[in-house]
Amino acid sequence: MHVDIDGATRIARTAAEFDWTWYVEDIERFCSTLGWEVASRGEYGAEIHTNLPISHPAADVYWQKRTVNYISTRISDMPVESNEQRRALLAGFAELPEALIEVLGAPTGMLTDEQAVIRWDLPKVVLFIRLSDHAVSLKLVSPEYQAWKDEPKFDEE
Repeated sequence: MHVDIDGATRIARTAAEFDWTWYVEDIERFCSTLGWEVASRGEYGAEIHTNLPISHPAADVYWQKRTVNYISTRISDMPVESNEQRRALLAGFAELPEALIEVLGAPTGMLTDEQAVIRWDLPKVVLFIRLSDHAVSLKLVSPEYQAWKDEPKFDEE
């Protein structure tokens, strides 16, 4: 089980420094910067082949009306099939925040319940790392989309 801390740090640094417009046209430029390749496009997103040294080196992009909402990629091998692999996944995730703090500064927030999530709100991107039962993922979110997600939702009656 491998958590790609160097790859996550490279992605985070690139995302923080990238000149985002959050339009679909950003995807090719962002991928090019990282040495990634857009594998397929659809109406609401794209699949990307990353160059991360993990078992499933892929990322997904989701957009609406040509505005990118987020990019999500695994940064660890998967699946977790043994207790030894689970311990390695936990150890890799435990090292990740320190490496990202060096690049991004202190996190904006942390949440630990069924999944551990750490968040950085940066001027051009909101970045999350998440530990689930089967992998560690990194998500790059449009600040505008994240602000909408963070708004309280009220039930109308």
